[in-house]
Amino acid sequence: MSSADIQNPSSVAVDYDPFADAPLARVVPSTEPQREIWLAAKLEPEASLAYNESASLRLRGRLDVDALHAALQALLDRHEALRATLSPNGEDFCIAERVDLPWSVRNLDTLDTGARDAEIAATLRGVVEAPFDLEKGPLIRAELLRFGEEDHLLVVTAHHIVCDGWSWGVLVNDLAALYRGNAALPPPDSFGDFVQARGCAQ
Repeated sequence: MSSADIQNPSSVAVDYDPFADAPLARVVPSTEPQREIWLAAKLEPEASLAYNESASLRLRGRLDVDALHAALQALLDRHEALRATLSPNGEDFCIAERVDLPWSVRNLDTLDTGARDAEIAATLRGVVEAPFDLEKGPLIRAELLRFGEEDHLLVVTAHHIVCDGWSWGVLVNDLAALYRGNAALPPPDSFGDFVQARGCAQ
């Protein structure tokens, strides 16, 4: 890709099938800030790491790990931005019908305090240093660290292109409700509707 192509990404011919990996619910234009982030990642892939945002929740008490995993998946099913990626030219925000949450559980209850604290620090550093593929996604992932029967740390990491600081508050509240089995949550705001109603893409 030439510098001229980067300056005018809409001029780049790409062999791109948005339905190749997963059926799409909708495609809307990306916003100008999203395209700026996409461009930064194209110019210098490591620059995209600055947009990795992570939230950690210390969970004390009895935990139903399967229910937590289901609640996290329901969070992706509920919020379309969490199922989105960027098209190869950065012009489109592609929202999949469904995305499976990357999820892992690690048991650290056999480690002593020093080793456990070192592993936590390495995990928190690693999640923000691991790049997201803005075109292939998913742009969110989660890991659960288990310290004991009633002590866990949930680490959820997302790229800023789909989740900002304000969004984390919404997501945590929704996650708590979904974990409790609350199916009566009000419909979420649609990012795609917001873009199209406000004309944010131009």
